[in-house]
Amino acid sequence: MRRSMTQVTRLAFAGCAVLSLAACGSQSQEKSSEQAANQLDQAADQSDPAAAKVMKERAEQIRGSGTGAALDDPNAAVQDTMREAGAAQTGAAGK
Repeated sequence: MRRSMTQVTRLAFAGCAVLSLAACGSQSQEKSSEQAANQLDQAADQSDPAAAKVMKERAEQIRGSGTGAALDDPNAAVQDTMREAGAAQTGAAGK
C-alpha cells in the first residue's frame, strides 16, 4: 500500500509539472504573437501604402480576432505577410 501511494504521489507531481510547463508555453506563444504583430506594425510604418495596408491588417488579425493565441509559428506568419506585402507593393507599382 505504501509503495502505491508513493507512485500515485509521483504521478501527481509529474502531472502538475507538465501542466505548469504547458501554461508557460502558452503565455510565451501569446507573447511571441504580440511581438510578431509589433514587427509588422513597425515594418508597415516604413513601407509604401499598399504593403503597409497588408501588414497592418495582418497585425490587427493577430491581435484582435484571437488568432494570436493560436499562432503556431509567429516568425513564419511575419515572413508570409512580408511576402504578401511585397506582392501588393509590386502590384501597386505596376499600375
